[in-house]
Amino acid sequence: MFNSYIIKIFLISIVLYLLLFYFIYEIYRQKKINLDSRYLKKIKKRLNKLDRKYIKSTGINKKIKILNVYNILLVEFVLFIIFFKFNLKSTGNIVVALTFSVLISLMPIIVLDIYKKYLDMKIRKQLVNFISTMNRWCQVKEDIFFCFEKTYLTKIGNPLNRYIFEFLTQVNMGMDIADALKILEMKFDNRFLIL
Repeated sequence: MFNSYIIKIFLISIVLYLLLFYFIYEIYRQKKINLDSRYLKKIKKRLNKLDRKYIKSTGINKKIKILNVYNILLVEFVLFIIFFKFNLKSTGNIVVALTFSVLISLMPIIVLDIYKKYLDMKIRKQLVNFISTMNRWCQVKEDIFFCFEKTYLTKIGNPLNRYIFEFLTQVNMGMDIADALKILEMKFDNRFLIL
């Protein structure tokens, strides 16, 4: 009896929280309020960091078009609610249900983190070939764009080849080479390759 009241209060508070988040997001999207408070800037900064670390750098958003940070958070939230309700019914203990629900709801981020580490390991293996190819083309002509272009044509392998292609596309579309190199550096979350 007491647990059912707690669950109802918990679910109502979560629904109200989601509605509040949705309305704030819609107002922000329509630029009707100015979000300059420190708290909201910190949240936005953390969400951008998550987006850069797990979505943009892995390139998974190109394979799954609807994948972004907000959708991942929504999936985590839905997983939490479903498994909290299921675990609470099966165990009858709020602490156990909460613990298992949090662990299960973090699975999308854990999977993305494992995928990111896999890509970093793949880049580390391609690094020797990349550096030797860049070195050869630098001896031919001392132009960084030329070296990247010729290195791309040697087909080093993904994800490194994809990063070089994006760099070349950005420069060809008119972006400054220094800015494109900074963007390329942000994609490498690898301590062995900082440009």
